[in-house]
Amino acid sequence: MWMCYGGKMNAIISNDGHIPSWPTTIVFSWAHNHAVDDPQFLQFRDVSPSVKEKFIKLFQDGHSASSALKLHKEDLAKEHGENYDKIVADRHFCPDLQFCYRLYYNIFRKKTKCISKKKVNQLIQEKITSYNEENGDCILSKVVDDEVVIAIVTPFMSRVHSTVPSAGQVVFMDHSTGDHGSSQLFMMMTDSWAGGLPVGCFITRSDSTQAIIAGLQMVQELVGDGSFYGRGKDGPQLFLTDNLEPERVAISSVYPSSKQLLCIFHVLRSFWQFLFDGQSQVDVQDKIHLFQLMKSLLNAATEADMETHFNLIQINPVVCKYENVFHHFQEIFGQRQLWALCHMDFQELSLTGNTANNFLDAAVLVLKDRLLKQSQVVQTLQVLELVTNKLDTLFRTRMEDLAEGKVTRALTRRYVSIHSLSAYKQDSITQSPPLTFIMSDKKGTHTVDMNVGLCTCQSGISGGTCKHQCALIRLYNIQKWKFSTVPNEATKKWLLYLAQGDLLADLDKFFQRLKEGLSRAPATFTRPVKKFLHQSARCESDSSLAQALLSFKPQGSTSSVFVERQKKRQANHCAESQRNKVARVEESADLEISSQETERSKMEAQQRCQDKDVVPANETEVSGDPEEETDYVNINVSPVSAGDVSSIQEVTLPHSPEAEDITNNAVSL
Repeated sequence: MWMCYGGKMNAIISNDGHIPSWPTTIVFSWAHNHAVDDPQFLQFRDVSPSVKEKFIKLFQDGHSASSALKLHKEDLAKEHGENYDKIVADRHFCPDLQFCYRLYYNIFRKKTKCISKKKVNQLIQEKITSYNEENGDCILSKVVDDEVVIAIVTPFMSRVHSTVPSAGQVVFMDHSTGDHGSSQLFMMMTDSWAGGLPVGCFITRSDSTQAIIAGLQMVQELVGDGSFYGRGKDGPQLFLTDNLEPERVAISSVYPSSKQLLCIFHVLRSFWQFLFDGQSQVDVQDKIHLFQLMKSLLNAATEADMETHFNLIQINPVVCKYENVFHHFQEIFGQRQLWALCHMDFQELSLTGNTANNFLDAAVLVLKDRLLKQSQVVQTLQVLELVTNKLDTLFRTRMEDLAEGKVTRALTRRYVSIHSLSAYKQDSITQSPPLTFIMSDKKGTHTVDMNVGLCTCQSGISGGTCKHQCALIRLYNIQKWKFSTVPNEATKKWLLYLAQGDLLADLDKFFQRLKEGLSRAPATFTRPVKKFLHQSARCESDSSLAQALLSFKPQGSTSSVFVERQKKRQANHCAESQRNKVARVEESADLEISSQETERSKMEAQQRCQDKDVVPANETEVSGDPEEETDYVNINVSPVSAGDVSSIQEVTLPHSPEAEDITNNAVSL
């Protein structure tokens, strides 16, 4: 049977008895009877080797299976943008969680070793040193109570301090918590037209007052006197914090002139988690009503309104049904001095938008843009890598998207882990109070409050982004969560400055460096500068000039790569020469042995012919009976020595079994 594969006919050996009677040719046309790009089939593809290597590297850096998968999805979202939905559905590029667990436990635990604490500290210091050498003094570290505290202010954060007015008005403090002993990231963010923007952060394993004070002091040292829109060491006018007592004490110590309030969003998030965690024993139909009562209490504009709302809550029949809920309302009302905006003198602070709703909207928008969630915070090295490698890229890319008018892409990047939104239809979603929805999927029914951006799913219950929120934004066109188009050219320039810095100033520094070099060392710079000017003059269009700039590479890095390649080529050449030398020696030895065996076989054949009185073929006399015919076989034997071929000699042997054996031996030699 023959089979056509790859344009070639290949014979197939088979024991099928029907083949002689029914010969068959099978031709593969590779025409599928289904869509090859259907996610239903792409989920069964094998994971690519490069993706496996990436996950093993993430495991070595301290990631768990789930956090490594989430980080990989974020990378895919940033790389593929609007095509993210298709890429993430392909298992070749985005493995499922079960594969990540199998890879971690079956391969990583067996074939790799976790790096030691000493090695981790060494890698942390190397990372800090290399980042500071490339970007200036952006990271400081300090040991407090035997724990390392690392403060980070990237160049992007420094530009936020100097150009965003709200950085001097309101700063939101939020920290990502993890398991006991894991690292915590304290983020400092401010509100802006483009959403939440970071102004600094610090990493510590301890939430003690001293550790937080050290982190705040190092952030202030990195930014300098121009911090918080020129307020410097006075800090912002107002800090909105979460419910962490050491954090509030530390802020009062470092920035005594700044006011503090407990962020309303944190209070609402805590109450939402209390209602929907499954231990409150509150009926499903009552949860939404109780949450609306809490929002009305927190949004009270005056102290009298707050008293009125609380009195109504105390006699509400739904609240009275649940003793634990009643006590929760009393506890929050007792802490009203910490969170109530009506107790704050805003005329003193001269803040813009000083209503409870404005602060709540700002808080939920800012805290949506947190980079790290609880499941990602594991090791200090891991958090440092994420902040330095991902955070700046995330916000700079958003600024560029908004400046270019790509508001949909900016929204997609905010919800980086969202896909398969086509599963949600508007007719299957129930809306009860305004912007409160009930929607179902394969994993169950979820309640979503789009006023504050909270959901009952695992990601949304902590205030993070989730696919349910993203689906509702698209289906109901909720403008509150969408980015606006750039209103004017000044805003566009500001966005580009935040994303890229002052490119004109950097360009002036570059040319100033060339001028100084030409004046200081004309012998070194004259010829390269002339060639540069000559080549740039040939770039008639902007696109050709841009391509020429993209082709520029530092000579140091290029030469080092060239040297490495040259060394590799030389090593391969030496190894190949050695192998050829050994092969020639072995070949010469084999030829010598072959020549000796051929000579010995020739002499034995001649000796046997003489013993049997065989007459050569060129003689006319034949011994023995003339009627007896003897068959003769002519053999050409070529004795070969190393590097030399002698003349061919002819030997005539009688046709006998013994002579035939000699003939076969000679021919084989």
